[in-house]
Amino acid sequence: RNITLAFFVTHIMASRRLFGSPLLLSHHIRSSFSTPLALARHQQQVRHASMRIPIVLSSPVPGIGETGEELMVRKGFARNYLYPKQLAVPATDDSRKRFEDVRAQIDYAARDKIAAVRKASKQLSKLQHVLVTRHVRSDGSLHSVVNAKVISEKLFKQYRLTVEPSRISIPIEIKTPGTHTVNVDVDGNIVPLTVKCMRR
Repeated sequence: RNITLAFFVTHIMASRRLFGSPLLLSHHIRSSFSTPLALARHQQQVRHASMRIPIVLSSPVPGIGETGEELMVRKGFARNYLYPKQLAVPATDDSRKRFEDVRAQIDYAARDKIAAVRKASKQLSKLQHVLVTRHVRSDGSLHSVVNAKVISEKLFKQYRLTVEPSRISIPIEIKTPGTHTVNVDVDGNIVPLTVKCMRR
């Protein structure tokens, strides 16, 4: 959004040099979009960008960020909540420098991993089942067993969910068709998952 706003401002300045007249400027901007919908989306992006301001968190805010982190937030959220509670300050050269050492200690990779795990937990809890098809022998057993590695692969193939096999707990390997329940360890939370094995 910052890039969109910067492009829009640059576009306006360049158009003013070329066209001079505000009327011609407006016409030039409108004509640069192929459809009214494209123009409307662009205008909405510009409005949203103008409603946000850069801030630096002076304290950790759950669900928002860590101390020293620079973010773009809505003006009202900053003025009505963050600033009065002394949770953030406007992003200036001075404030950035003041929190530089603290910001350098933020482990973004670990935080992203935690966020990904929580997202996976939420998505897993909404799944009805994971489908696995296998050839069945004459004695009723599966031609090949269904283990954690198979379930992990099916989760990714069917739902684009990445779950390491080590996080999938199966009391015993699944050797027969039918509906089975396994447990998935997501950030310490155990999420039950239904595995449906059907004849191929």
